[in-house]
Amino acid sequence: MTYLSSVEAIKPNPAIKDIIPQQMKTYIEDLLMSDFDVQNRIDGDMPFMPFNIPGYTYTSCELTLASAEVQEWLASRPKVDLIYTDFVHECALGLAHALDAKVAIVNTLSYWPKYSDILGSADESSTIGSWIFPFFNGYKPKESFISRVANALLPLGELFLYRFIYEPKYAKLFTKYLMKPEDVSFPDMRQLEERIDLILELGNFLNEHPRSLPPMVISAPGIHVEEKVKPLKRVI
Repeated sequence: MTYLSSVEAIKPNPAIKDIIPQQMKTYIEDLLMSDFDVQNRIDGDMPFMPFNIPGYTYTSCELTLASAEVQEWLASRPKVDLIYTDFVHECALGLAHALDAKVAIVNTLSYWPKYSDILGSADESSTIGSWIFPFFNGYKPKESFISRVANALLPLGELFLYRFIYEPKYAKLFTKYLMKPEDVSFPDMRQLEERIDLILELGNFLNEHPRSLPPMVISAPGIHVEEKVKPLKRVI
């Protein structure tokens, strides 16, 4: 098992190989301090996530693939059967193609409208609120006319951003760092997304609406929760 991340293990497992690209680690730490600081959340001064995530994700991927740590690992021709990734999956899809691995996504948010386009499922925007609104304005159980219009239009803007701005950049990035000798050209993102085998969706009844899900999307809330936990202190 190999763990590729910007976060070092608190208790390293000798059975797991940790790969921590240092440039990516520094970038993520700086990003958490600048755009995701707790005080920003308290003040309501968060970045507009739907249109900022693609940039964060691409930069993280670029720093990861260009790192000496990852290039050394790839040069060793590792045998990888399955890659687990979170909901920003572009870099993992490129690695999966290069390593002939299957892909499973652990989606830590409620069902993202982006997946509706990828999987060909209805986004049900007329009845189900976008995660964008609860994220910024608190939970709103009733859909208004304005929110329904936004639910329909915002995913289109996000789709345009991905398909026409960032996917060409990923194509150049993957061609530079992940081309296999037998590849004439690297598959485009649409082709890479077709190899997604499973999505574990962690949304639950507290932050999600009832919705129909494709067979490859499994609702699995709480799988990240430890069975044995220490109780919180009375005064924090």
